[in-house]
Amino acid sequence: MSTQNLIVASFADSGVAGEAVQNLQKAGFDMRKLSVVTRPGTAVPGVAPEITRFEALNEMEPACFSCIPQERIPDYQSELRGNRLLLVAQGNAAEVDAARHVIDQTHPCEWDGKVGAAVFYGCME
Repeated sequence: MSTQNLIVASFADSGVAGEAVQNLQKAGFDMRKLSVVTRPGTAVPGVAPEITRFEALNEMEPACFSCIPQERIPDYQSELRGNRLLLVAQGNAAEVDAARHVIDQTHPCEWDGKVGAAVFYGCME
């Protein structure tokens, strides 16, 4: 059983991403296990100092980056080029499942171009 699990949520709206971060914090998620990937200069409301920020996926720590399926990397890069931002939560299976639940509650599930987030899964059991 893998101890490295990851969930990546794509947000079109930085305010909704900030709301997700605040909801994760209220739910007790360890903010040190949360990262934000944004284009340079993108502000995200509610992002605490302990949350690591990256401007490209390949800047993430190798263990975290390797958890993202390689066939999904172009999708995520396209999302970033489209001015979306990525919220990345890592941890054991229970932590990642709890983060998924909080993120799912923060945004609508359907994809219509205006949706706040789309959730993708890395190497979750």
